[in-house]
Amino acid sequence: MILIGAKVRSALEEVPRVLLDEAHARLLDDTIDAAAELDALVAEPSLVVVVGGSGSGKSTITNAIIGSDVAPVSPIRPTTTNITAIGASPPFPVEGATEYVIVAGLPAGLIVVDTPPWDAATDIITNLVEASAVTIVVVTPSRYGDESTREAVEAVRRSNSALVIVANRMPDDDVSREQLEDAIGERLGELPQVVVKEGGIAHFPRLILDPIISEDTTADARRRLAEQVSEASRRLARFLTASASDVGALSHAIDATVVPLVGPTGSWAGSTWTETAEDLVEAAMGAVDQFDEAVVDAGSTDLADRVRDHLPAVDRDELMVALMSWKQETSRRVRDAARLRFRLGKRAALDLIERDSWLLASSEDAAAPRRMKRLLGREYERTTEAVRSELADLLQTPASTRQQQWGAVVDAAGEYRPGMLFAAASAGGGTTGA
Repeated sequence: MILIGAKVRSALEEVPRVLLDEAHARLLDDTIDAAAELDALVAEPSLVVVVGGSGSGKSTITNAIIGSDVAPVSPIRPTTTNITAIGASPPFPVEGATEYVIVAGLPAGLIVVDTPPWDAATDIITNLVEASAVTIVVVTPSRYGDESTREAVEAVRRSNSALVIVANRMPDDDVSREQLEDAIGERLGELPQVVVKEGGIAHFPRLILDPIISEDTTADARRRLAEQVSEASRRLARFLTASASDVGALSHAIDATVVPLVGPTGSWAGSTWTETAEDLVEAAMGAVDQFDEAVVDAGSTDLADRVRDHLPAVDRDELMVALMSWKQETSRRVRDAARLRFRLGKRAALDLIERDSWLLASSEDAAAPRRMKRLLGREYERTTEAVRSELADLLQTPASTRQQQWGAVVDAAGEYRPGMLFAAASAGGGTTGA
């Protein structure tokens, strides 16, 4: 069996969504869902479960269904002590199965399960019945009235499984056989659909298999779904191939766009730190927006808009925290520099440093109180240059980071190769079974 669901789904999940417009994004989601459904159909095959009491001939009937003697049989005592799963190819996801038999020629996705006597593993067999498409209950003239047989039939009726009653080892005499069929029907509430004479061979594979093979949950359905997934994947791959030129144009636009400069300008004299910090954050955010707009204008494609929508929002709170850290570091720097000229035990000097050190970053010398200049003396120019440079770098970071984010998204999109999706979609020719 050649399965493509998992392979295509893996290729689809690697598609950079930023490359897709709204319609193709919906197509991608639908195709991923369809590929998952395809996997589920393969992972949940159609089960035919054969159940019955001890020595009823379940293995004989199993062999008749699959058309091959693979299950051991004995006319004297029960021989099936394990749950045996029989299918065209592994794996067989069958609960409780300890033996697996591969039989060529069985329909893809069909698994026949031979079970031990009902009362030997009631719970597990009941679970198998609930998961099966068809349950075959095998009865005999001597055991059809057993309580375990009635329990098996009732369990099938409580499930969604189709019930097929097989009367095995029935007498050759027509009158006796018909009387037994009526008795079985009265006991179990349903006449046997298949009657096998003593020593006879059950000829009913098509009766059991035809309803399952024709169901949408078997090979034909998987094949149709695989073809739909493959075609949708090819459509996406063609769109992604056509997007390559847009990726190249946007990459060039990003490289050509100059990152706006952000820095403290004008006099801050008379401003409070809270007001100034808010203004600085706004300036940094404005630079990010300015860069985004410039790239979108230069890129001039729908892809540019999608990439911008894909980028993370700039964290204002994070920038505000960074500004507070800068202010504290500036105060420490000024205290260290002022220690050369003044005794820091003076409360007024410390208060001044704590309150006004951040004003040194203003581009206007007048913003810094004259007493601050006296405190720093020869260190004033060096300290002022350092704190201004650090603040400028801090304010520049969001816009510079934005440029990197644009580049990272577009570079990742440009590295994607639609050929991987084409190859996965074409695997097995769009089929799920050989």
